[in-house]
Amino acid sequence: MSFPTPKFSKPYRTYAPRRLAPRPIVIPLYATPITRIPSPPLPVHRTLPAKIRFHPYAEARRASPNNRPPPISIPAAVNRSTTSPPASTESVPDSPLTPIDPSQPETSRAETVKIRPPRIMSVSHAGWHEAQQAEYREIAKTAIRANLDFMKSLGEQDKTARGKAIKVIEDALPIFKEHENNWGATILLRDQLKSMKDTTAKRTKRVQAKASKASTSQADA
Repeated sequence: MSFPTPKFSKPYRTYAPRRLAPRPIVIPLYATPITRIPSPPLPVHRTLPAKIRFHPYAEARRASPNNRPPPISIPAAVNRSTTSPPASTESVPDSPLTPIDPSQPETSRAETVKIRPPRIMSVSHAGWHEAQQAEYREIAKTAIRANLDFMKSLGEQDKTARGKAIKVIEDALPIFKEHENNWGATILLRDQLKSMKDTTAKRTKRVQAKASKASTSQADA
């Protein structure tokens, strides 16, 4: 019994044929003349001609010794007691040593740049160290006890009393005087008013709870 020849029985080449690389050409340099490409000389290798350049003080540099001004004569000794100061400074109005005229308005003089407040108005975001925060809070408590009612918010306080409390803080911390719109003292006062109010409310609630518990135990007895 014979079987039919398979349809794909003929082998096919599945790879590229092997190719031989061309042999390299070896040129012996010791026996081969190499032509150099001619190149023009660079400007750095040339001797450039003298060029006249503009100089703002050319005339002074070219001045001859005869045209130079005489040297300044300085006396050997000056009697300061007999020397009188100039009567006025009107002859040198641009002198940096001219004293400030007290009649000038204050707006024309340089003003101190105030420190701007932080983006978040709170003690933790003011940029103070933890040790500084504790010290500043104690100063704010002292100012509140002396001038403000801690059961009210800062906006409900009397304007004069609020100004006195701010002054107490700024006198104790002179750096706070450079704050724009007294934001440092305002942050401390607002923070401590809330803290003292919450502490008092918790203490009152705790005392009331103890009293209620004591009355209940007496009634049961």
